[in-house]
Order: sequence, then C-alpha cells, then structure tokens
Amino acid sequence: GEYILEEGIPDNDPFIDKDYVLNPYHLVLAVLSIFLSVHFLSFILPWIFGIGTGIFLYGILKKFRFGKIERFTILAVFIVSPIFIGIFSTSNAYGPALLLFILGFYFFLKNNSLSWISLPIFFILPFFHLLFIIPIIFVTGAYVSYNSSKKRLWIITSAVLILISVLYGILSKQ
Repeated sequence: GEYILEEGIPDNDPFIDKDYVLNPYHLVLAVLSIFLSVHFLSFILPWIFGIGTGIFLYGILKKFRFGKIERFTILAVFIVSPIFIGIFSTSNAYGPALLLFILGFYFFLKNNSLSWISLPIFFILPFFHLLFIIPIIFVTGAYVSYNSSKKRLWIITSAVLILISVLYGILSKQ
C-alpha cells in the first residue's frame, strides 16, 4: 500500500523478481494509508473483513431457514476453523475477497431488485484472482438449480465472468 502511494503502480513486484499483478486490496491499502498508517490498517482491516463475513454469512444461513442455534453453531465452527483464522488474522487479499464473495451471494439470494447488486460485487472478484470466477459460477449455479427464479441473473453473471476471464487471458498475453 505505501509503496503504491509513494512510487505508483510498479511494473515488477518490488519485493520478488516477478511481474507485479495489481490487486484491489493493494489499492485500498494505498488509499486508506493517506489517513491511517499501513501498520494499523494491516492490523484492523482483517478484523473488519472477518466480522463482515460473519455477519453476511449469518444472513445467508437465515435465508436458508436455519434455526438460531444452528446458525450460531455453524458460525462458531467457521470462526474457529484454521482457514478463517488464517485468512482474517493477517493482512492479505483473501479476506476482502471472501467478504465480497459472501456479500455477493447474500445479495444474489435477495428476492427483489437488490439481487442485482450482486453483479458488480461478483465482477470485482476476478481482479483479486481469476480463479474466483469458478466458485461464483458454481455456488450461484447450485442455488439456481434449487430456485430457478434467479436463472436470468445467473446467466448474466456467468456470461460476464467468462468474458472477463477470456479478455484477461487475451490481454495478459500482450
């Protein structure tokens, strides 16, 4: 974050001998480091992303009509899992990406026009890593097999995500 703010977006990663791949999390750190130190942001942001993920996961479980005890049990198991602790205890791009995935699915489940908010959220995720396209298409597709009213939204989401991956593949070879 500080490096981007001071030096701009690099062509090569300044810390390892590799081409630099821009990640939205680095931009967020760079912008927020104008107001707060990167050290503080690297400490607090993972907590914020973890709490947000838990809140929206709770909303998803509620939508699927899990009982209150079941929702809290599932969340407790998720929160104490090594993957959750690993992702949300260090500053990395997986925390905001997982939050966006859960948030996108939360809105995808909505029964009104709010479900379309999932589109821009899902379209941001491939910029964290192109492989995020796969769980988006499969998880939303599994839900569409359960609730066909979301079929149009799923088709549009999948088509645009596939287009993003094709364009990325073409542009990255130039």
